[in-house]
Amino acid sequence: MLFSDRVGRAGWVAVVLSAVGVALLAQAGPTSLSPGSLLTLGGAVCFAGHIAGLSQWASPGNAYGLTAWSVAVATLLSGTAALVGNGLTVPPAVATWQAVAYLALAATCLGFVVQAWAQSALSATTAAVVMTMEPVFAAVLAVIIGGEALHHTGWLGGEALHHTGWLGGVLVVTSMFVAELGPRDCCDALAPRIECC
Repeated sequence: MLFSDRVGRAGWVAVVLSAVGVALLAQAGPTSLSPGSLLTLGGAVCFAGHIAGLSQWASPGNAYGLTAWSVAVATLLSGTAALVGNGLTVPPAVATWQAVAYLALAATCLGFVVQAWAQSALSATTAAVVMTMEPVFAAVLAVIIGGEALHHTGWLGGEALHHTGWLGGVLVVTSMFVAELGPRDCCDALAPRIECC
C-alpha cells in the first residue's frame, strides 16, 4: 500500500498460506499472546517495512550501501534498547566474542547484502514469502541439532491438532511454490521468477 504496488491472486494466496504455516510452526494456542509474541509481531512489521523498502530501492550496485545503512540503524536501535533496558555488558569469553562476530558478519551483514542484491530482481511479496522459510529452517535445525520435536500438540480453532509443526512447515514451503509458480495476472507477469542457476 505504501508504494502502490499491486499484489496478484497468487501473491495473496502465498501470503495466507505462509502466515498460517508460521502460526502452526509457532504452536501458538488460541490465547497465547505473550510479550515475546508481541515482540515477534513487532519485528515482523519492521521486517515487512525493510522488505518493501528494499524492493523499491535495491539494485545490484547499491547492495553494500543499503546493507551498511540497515546494519547501522539496527545497531543504533538495539544499542539504545539495551541501554534503556538491562544495560550493555562485555562478553566474558573468547567463544562468546566468536559467536558475536559470526552473528554480526555472517548472519547479519552477509545475509543483508544477499537480501538487498536478490531484492533488486524480486517483488516484495515474493521476497516476504521466501523470508518465511526462516522459521522452517530454524525448526529443522532445532530438530537436527537441538533434539526438539515438532510433533507435539498445537491448536487450531480450539481443537487439539497433532503434527501442527510439520503441517506449518509444509504450508510455508507450499506458499513459496505458489508465489513463484502460481498464475500471474496483468502487471504480475512483469515480475521476474527465480530461475535456477
